[in-house]
Order: sequence, then structure tokens, then C-alpha cells
Amino acid sequence: MRYSLTAARLLIVLSIAGCTLFPESKPLDVWTLEPATVSSEAAEARVQGLRVMRPRAGDLLNSNRMAVAPEGESISVYKGARWSDPVPRLLRDYLLDALQRDPRFSEVSGDDVQLAAKHELVSRLDAFHIDYRNGRPEAVVRMHVQLVAMPGRDIVAERLFSLEETSNSEDMNAIVMAFSGVLAQLYKEISKWILDSLAG
Repeated sequence: MRYSLTAARLLIVLSIAGCTLFPESKPLDVWTLEPATVSSEAAEARVQGLRVMRPRAGDLLNSNRMAVAPEGESISVYKGARWSDPVPRLLRDYLLDALQRDPRFSEVSGDDVQLAAKHELVSRLDAFHIDYRNGRPEAVVRMHVQLVAMPGRDIVAERLFSLEETSNSEDMNAIVMAFSGVLAQLYKEISKWILDSLAG
């Protein structure tokens, strides 16, 4: 009983003093992407009723961890840094935001609301990480995309998009800017591909 009372008194003292027996964890740096630049010029909507689905991804990419592959080493994650959302949701919301602001598209929605749609943008995310090449960090994004007609779910078109952009430095600000740059290019290519696939 004496031991229990002593332990209890110790916990009370520590609580009052604001102390802890465990080391404090370092706060995480949370990062997000720069929105895609979309032309604000008035244009007739050429694609209506597009639903953007959340990309499928493996366990490593299906999280908010920031993946990195140091040169000659297996893929790992940056310590103390996280994306603001799990990568599939981050990428879906990036594309959804850009398509909704693009005057060439109308009635664009995401898979979380399940509104009526004429086509779905379905994808599988194969890479979203930093790769070191010749000692320099490079943002790598690779995804297989399908344009699916609804409600019959026929595949209208499919394509593999693979892009890279070299970061100016190993600083996390530069790393995130490289991701923003590669995704801006990805949006340009995907939006043109959708328009071309549904032309006529």
C-alpha cells in the first residue's frame, strides 16, 4: 500500500508541475500542394457530367506519409513531414478542384457525393514519391487512368501518365514545389486527353 500511495503522489506532483515521464514527440510539418493554374478565359463547356474517382493505391501510397527513394536504397518515408491528406484523396481533390475551375468542363463532382455523371475518371496510382537520381531529388508521379462511360461502364480511353520534375534542393519547400510542378503538368495532360477522347 505504501508503494501505491507513493506512486500516486508522484503522478499528482508531475501532473501539477506539468511534467511528463515520456519525451515529447516533435511536431509534424504538414504540407499541401499549390492549386493548378487554370485559364479564366470564358469558354464553352465541352465536357459535362464528369465524376473524379479517388485513385486506387498500395499500402505505402494509401497514407499521408511522404515517400522517398534515396539513391541505391529501398523506398522509405520522410521523418517529421506529412501530406495534409492521404495521397489518393490529395490527388483526387487536386484534379477535382482544377476541373471545377476549368471553364471547358461543367457538372464535375467527386466520388464522395455520388451525383449523376456521364463519365468517370478512374485511376490507379503507381508512384508518388521523391526519387534520387545523380544525387538530386526528383518528384515522380505515375498513374494509369481510364475514362469510363456511365452507366454501362465501357472504357472510352485509357493511358499511363508518367512525369518527373527535379527539385531545386533537398529543402522540403523545394520538394513540395517539385510535386506541385509535376502535378500542374499532369493536369494539363489529363485535361487535354479527356477533351480529345470525348471530342465529337
